[in-house]
Parts: sequence; structure tokens; C-alpha cells
Amino acid sequence: MNIKLTFRYLLSIAIVAVIVVLINITIIYLSLYSKNTNSLIKYDGNNKITSFVRNFEKYIDLDEDNRLYIDNNGKDLIDNSNSWVQILDENNKEVYSYNKPQEIKNKYTPIDIINGYKYTGGLGGSSQILAGYKEIDNITYTYLIGYPSTILTKYVFIIEMDTINIYIKYAIISILIVDFIIAIIFGYIFSKGITKPVKAIIDGVDHLYNGDYEVYFKEKGIYKNVLKKLNSLSYKLKENELERKKIDKMRADWIANISHDIKTPLSSIKGYAEFLEQDYDFSSEDIKSFAGIINNKSDYIKELVEELNLSMKLKNNESILKKEKVNIVSLVKNSVIDILNDSEYSKVDIKFECSEDKIFIDIDKVGIHGHSGGGFMSTAAMCQYPDFFKVAVSCAGNHDNNIYNRWWSETHHGVKEVVSEKGDTTFVYKIATNPEIAKQLKGNLLLIHGDIDNNVHPGNTLRVVDALIRAGKRFDMLILPQQRHGFGDMNEYFYWKLVDYFSEHLKGKSEKSVDIPKR
Repeated sequence: MNIKLTFRYLLSIAIVAVIVVLINITIIYLSLYSKNTNSLIKYDGNNKITSFVRNFEKYIDLDEDNRLYIDNNGKDLIDNSNSWVQILDENNKEVYSYNKPQEIKNKYTPIDIINGYKYTGGLGGSSQILAGYKEIDNITYTYLIGYPSTILTKYVFIIEMDTINIYIKYAIISILIVDFIIAIIFGYIFSKGITKPVKAIIDGVDHLYNGDYEVYFKEKGIYKNVLKKLNSLSYKLKENELERKKIDKMRADWIANISHDIKTPLSSIKGYAEFLEQDYDFSSEDIKSFAGIINNKSDYIKELVEELNLSMKLKNNESILKKEKVNIVSLVKNSVIDILNDSEYSKVDIKFECSEDKIFIDIDKVGIHGHSGGGFMSTAAMCQYPDFFKVAVSCAGNHDNNIYNRWWSETHHGVKEVVSEKGDTTFVYKIATNPEIAKQLKGNLLLIHGDIDNNVHPGNTLRVVDALIRAGKRFDMLILPQQRHGFGDMNEYFYWKLVDYFSEHLKGKSEKSVDIPKR
């Protein structure tokens, strides 16, 4: 950018200098050649009048009677040049003429010849005179050729040196003043090409500062890169502003709903508390059950208050999240305990087994892999919880159970019993298919399927692919030719594809070699 600006500045100075010089040359030329010189005439193949005059002697000769004459070629040249010719003997007396004007004399004195050659109209009339000579039989003849002043002009300067010095002084001063004015005018014209975009850029920055992000510059000229970056900045600021408004609205809606969320558990607590106040004979198990419910509802209210407190701190920049590795074993155990402590799930049997007590992971870099039903679940996890799961390799997944075995979904997903306010009971087993939630994808997803899968039709994966493309999502896909539900002799290739994918997107290490290693 600096080189371009410098070059543009130097080029402007050079152009201004050249223009000034050309204008000076033009003024000098016009001052010296103000007469009409548009008539360009060729004289026997010569473009210069002086050469024509010197060579005109070849058209002069003596006839049989020993009289001078001009041949027809010479006469044609005189006619074509709109000139005239007069031949004088050694006594300056006319012996021949052609096209001579009436005011021209037939005999001259030496001073007449000098004045006629030196000054316009020196021999009479307004002709400009050029002279030549021809020797014939030891006699020298002088010929005068006269031209109209529109074709030929001669200047005679007789100036004293003091006068010349004065003229030169004033001429130099005048030229400097004119050149200075011209340089300012053209410098201003050329500088506008540099300064005008700068003003537009400054105005654009002012708009961005005032929160007007609808700024767009045409990306051209020497400031192309600057304008391009300003457009990117404008787009980014506009995008951030929309995101901020969206977050503010979500926060406002969430806080508005807090009161409702708090009232629900409070109603339960109040109801059980009033129930216990009555003079009823409760068993210890009933009291323990009621106390558990009140305790759970109290914990729920506590969590809501803590979330509200955290939200306010984040809004006021009072809290900084610290990312650290988490013991996933403890995290899962505590989650299971919380579920079992909820009276709603008191009859649910959950069994958790792990061979190790401590497995630390970076929960900001969580990947998931599954095959068949696990292929469905791994993609579902990526789309349902996009802020937690960052990478998934999903193989042969039944992503849309509408085209899979009708009994499988109900068996493995279960059904939900729903009782309406009127007491009617219905059962819900429909869950969202992966194509329906594909638009929520945020992380890196690799879909793998055998093209002759005899269990889960490849159309399951292709439906997800179609949904991802229509949602404008980037993803990766691998089709294994001639492979069924298991990947057979391509299992080794699949394994390294999985390893490379997790290594690249979780550890930031990308394999560059084209050859697949062997285990």
C-alpha cells in the first residue's frame, strides 16, 4: 500500500512537470509561428523551400535565339506554389520573368536587392523573396523567387543587449508564475484522485463508530485492500450486533420466564408443607418422601437463582469462565445420582460401570463415534448438543427411522405416556430424525456408509447429506464401495480415517502422508 501511494504521488508530480513543459513549448511555438503555415507544398520532390530555390537553376536555360527561358516543369512548380520568378543579369536588370506582380520593378540597385531579400515587400508588394543564381556561358544570372507571406515568413531581429536582458528577465518571471499556477491547478486535479477516497474512508469509519453498519465501499483503486477490510469489518460488526441483540432477547425472555419456573416448584413446596401441617397420621416413609420432594424442589429453585446470578455476572463482565480438564467418571456418576434422587425417576434402574476412577478430558474438545444405532446417536448428539460435542464419526447410522425397521425405534427409544388435563392417556414415541435437526450442526462431522449395506440402507446417510447441504453446512463423507453393514476388508482403512479425523479436529495434528499405515 505504501509503495503504491508513493508511486502514485511521484507519478502525479512527473505528469504535472511534463504538462508544464509541454505548455511552455506550445506557447513558444505559437509565439514564433503565429502565421498560417497550413499550406505544405512539395517542390520537385523537396519539402524545404530553400532547397527548392537552390535547385531551381536546372529549370533555367537558353533557347536557340540565345534567350533565357524557364522550361515547362519549372513553370508548373511556380504555378503550384503560387509564387513568381524574376531573372536578372549581372547589372541587376530583368532579362526574364514569370508570374511577376505588376508592382515589381525591372531593375534594381544593390540596396534594393538587399532590402527585398531582408524585408517583406522590400521589392514592392507583400512578397517574401528568396534568391539563387545560374552561370551560363561565363555569365552569372540571379533569379529571385517571390512567395506569398502566407507560405513564407522571415523575421529580422535587431535588439540591443540591454533590451534582450530585460525581455529575458520578464519572460523568465512570467514563465515561472504561469508554471506555478499550472502546477497548482494540475496538482490539485491529480491529488483529488488520492485524497477523495481517503475522505470516503474517514466518513465510513465515522458511520461505523456511530453504529451504522450498512457501509459498503466499491473495492477498487489504490485503496482496494483497505476498502476490502473495511467491508469485512462492517459485515463483522453488523453480524456481532445482530448476535448481541439475539442474545439480549434470549436473556430477557429467559429472565422473564424465571418467575414462572420458580412458581412451579414453590407451589409444590407450599402444598406439601401445608399438607404436613395438617393433623394427619403420616408414616415415616411418607414424611421422608415428602421431604425428599421438598428438598428436590428447593435444589431446583437454588439452581435457577444461581443461573440467574451467573447470567447477570456475565452480562456485567464480572465473571470469567475458566476452562479446565474434568474427571468424566465423577461427572457421569454425579449425573446418575442426581437423576436417581429425583422422585420422578425413583423406579428407574440405572447401572454405571467404569474400570477407572479418574479419566480427565477437555470438555471443550469432546468427540463421539458410533456404528449403526451408534451412528444415529453420534450424529444426533452433534446436532442436539452442538455446543458440547465438537467432532463425530458416524458409521452406517439409521438416521431416519421412517425408512428403517418399524419395530426398532419403539423398542430402543421407548414410549412416553402423556396424560391430558381431561385424564386422557396417549403414548408418544416419535423423536426427531437426524435430517430434521441437521441444521443445528456446528462441529466437524464425518459420515461413513457402505454402498451395499444390507441392514441400514445408505439412503439414511444420504438423507442427512441432503439436509446438511440445504442448510449450508460443511461436512465430510466417505462411501466404502462393495461393503455391507460391516466394512469387511476395508475396516483397516476406516480405522485410520477415524483416527486421522479425531487427531486433526481434536488435537490439531493433521496427517500429511498419502499412504495409510498398517497396524
